[in-house]
Amino acid sequence: DTISQVNVEYLPDKYKKALKTSQLQVLETFDLVVAVNKSDQDLNEFIPGYEELHHLVRRIELEVRKIEFDIHELEQRKMRLERNGNSVDALIMKQIGESIETFQGMKDELEEKIPSQWQSEREKFEKLNKEARESRQKYRRNSDSAYEPLIQLSAVLNSTQALLEMEKPLNSIKSIIENEQPDSAMQRIKKIESALGGIKGVSSIKSKISKARRALKGKKPNPEKALQQWQLGMSVYYQEIEWRQLAVNELAQPLANYELLLKDSIGLRMQKKLNKDQALAVAACKSSHEDISLFF
Repeated sequence: DTISQVNVEYLPDKYKKALKTSQLQVLETFDLVVAVNKSDQDLNEFIPGYEELHHLVRRIELEVRKIEFDIHELEQRKMRLERNGNSVDALIMKQIGESIETFQGMKDELEEKIPSQWQSEREKFEKLNKEARESRQKYRRNSDSAYEPLIQLSAVLNSTQALLEMEKPLNSIKSIIENEQPDSAMQRIKKIESALGGIKGVSSIKSKISKARRALKGKKPNPEKALQQWQLGMSVYYQEIEWRQLAVNELAQPLANYELLLKDSIGLRMQKKLNKDQALAVAACKSSHEDISLFF
């Protein structure tokens, strides 16, 4: 891919590392897809031989639960009668006891009908299902973490013009600090901060400007400290502009092409809105029949 051939050494470390990690994760995706397909295949091959056993056992267990409910009701009735003391009807108590024994025998007979291999087969199914689920989760996490840095870096580069337009307001902070009363200066700086806050990836600049404003706060405003923080902020601003302009010229287009290439595959889950073809593709993936009763 062309993105790997583009020089990104001038990028700030966090973007450079994220981009390189993203490229490695994209390459890992192919192995993860193989793992997903393999685990799904293993599960799907196991299900036909397991399905009938599962439904048989669940039907037996349902009947057992019904009998257990009947036994519980009889035992509750027996306890209520026993609490009455001398007025207990011995014949009724005998009938209740016999009914409980009958139901218990029916329950035991049903439970004996559960095939001996049920527990081991259920464990195999749960193991295969867990492996299939975990392989899909691993693929999804990898895909999202591979695609997200591309979106973030694109958003940063796309906001470069907006950042350039902040040069004049940011430079005006010097005269605001030097010439205005602290309360008035803080209000004006706050407005500039707010405008800066709408631009992607400028927290390091905004932090310094915020510190400049806060240096004017309170009973002992410190204009000198405010100017120092403003100067630090402007230094960061021009460093930011320098790498961004270079990236806009050298990286923006290859990055956009790379993002477009991945958009309909690993980036599909992170699209804010799917187009018709994407929606149909996702619907097709999700429309295959699956007997969800096997998972319970």
